[in-house]
Amino acid sequence: MSSALSASTTVVRRLHGRVAHARARVPRAFDPESVPLEGSTGAKVKQFSESELPPLPPLPDLRELAKMAAMDISDAEVEAWTPQVHEIVKWFGELREIDLEGVGDYEAPGREGLMADDWMRDDEPVTFDNIEQMMEGSRFWDGKFVRVPAVGGAVATDFGDGDEDVSATTATPKVELTDELLGMELKIGRVLSVEDHPESEKLYVETVECGEDEPRKICSGLAPFMAKDDILGKLVIVVANLKARNLGGVPSNGMLLAASDASHENVELLSAPEGAVPGERVTWDGAENIAPHGVNKVAKKKIWEGVQKDLKTDANKGANWNGVPMMTSAGQCVSLANSKSASVVNASVG
Repeated sequence: MSSALSASTTVVRRLHGRVAHARARVPRAFDPESVPLEGSTGAKVKQFSESELPPLPPLPDLRELAKMAAMDISDAEVEAWTPQVHEIVKWFGELREIDLEGVGDYEAPGREGLMADDWMRDDEPVTFDNIEQMMEGSRFWDGKFVRVPAVGGAVATDFGDGDEDVSATTATPKVELTDELLGMELKIGRVLSVEDHPESEKLYVETVECGEDEPRKICSGLAPFMAKDDILGKLVIVVANLKARNLGGVPSNGMLLAASDASHENVELLSAPEGAVPGERVTWDGAENIAPHGVNKVAKKKIWEGVQKDLKTDANKGANWNGVPMMTSAGQCVSLANSKSASVVNASVG
């Protein structure tokens, strides 16, 4: 029934002009003296009398149709759509009065572009192992679309021309933010210096200003993937409530976040927009953080590992947790291109 109502609203918007044109031609077709339709066999079109036909069914009640389809529809929409839908239905009813017996095949002009084969995207089928994989992959599909009424919500009446951004018209499922996420202390930091690690070619030692009494020393495994200048001076995201540890004899107090492709061959530094303040915590689409978890709790309960597995970047390199944007006072965090790695999108963050 949802499809029926969707079709009715589509007919009203897209075929209204054609109906007006067709109605202007129908009376001539009813005229016994009219010329044969172009493309027909030459037989005259006759008209049944109304008494020869069964009565038409009652005109549809749009409110009842919407109720059966579990759709919300406002009084204003009912008032606006009812006469238009009824006009279409009545016109189709009038077509019953035409006796087409003896009339040959007629190919209507202007069929180009109307059939599905003419306008549907020529995509190749994609196979998924499970529903979770399908939902994750489909977030990054793009291309032409048709906007349809939303089941269980307000009915969309502007069908658009198919060239709009899908993300602007597709409702984002509500994601519940967990205390584990909201208690992770992800802080903005400014990288003051980048040095080679004295014992490892794979490590850098960064000095990072995080709005605290003293800058933090952080060892990162970014040396194989980017140059020092790709890091120096950047506003980075620091995981601040991890236990400090020694890496090759150098104390490391925190972790810099970066985006990596599946093969871990290309890595980009995660960064906050200019204007973000060192020391501020990132937020999740406006949600309020809770007090940071203690470092022992994070380590013992493996909280960071549970949160990190759902951190990603999207097709525009925007960082998110299960699709919820990682935000600062200046905007969303993104991964930055660098001098060594290829561009990374739809990547894991860690």
